Amino acid sequence: MESTSSGSEPGSVIVGVDGSESARDAALWAASEATRRERGLHMLYAAEMDGQKLYTSAESIEQVRTAGRALLDEKFAAVLEQHPGLDVSTELSRSAPAPSLLHRSAGPHGTIAVGSRGPCPVQLIPRRAREQEGAS
Repeated sequence: MESTSSGSEPGSVIVGVDGSESARDAALWAASEATRRERGLHMLYAAEMDGQKLYTSAESIEQVRTAGRALLDEKFAAVLEQHPGLDVSTELSRSAPAPSLLHRSAGPHGTIAVGSRGPCPVQLIPRRAREQEGAS
């Protein structure tokens, strides 16, 4: 993984971003959440490049890296425009998105945010909430 800073810390807010409008919304929501909780924000763009080396030219992989860095810079600027004092780090991962987000997991007190695709939002229910619901 390529990182432009030290990365996430326990309890931080991590957001997975791509080129979609919902990813921009997720980044801005995550920035608000990080500000509210007085935590840092770690933005991650993941594109599985390592597994593509046998099938893709070095030029194509470099284009993906360049586009990923530009996308992170764009989201970084949008976040800092609305949250100028926020501690924000960015990371370009060469792994697939889901494993990259899990690798960067913010621990039990952190939050991972992603945008949704299609008409339905995604809700993830923590195990703790499911266990408490079953106890009542």
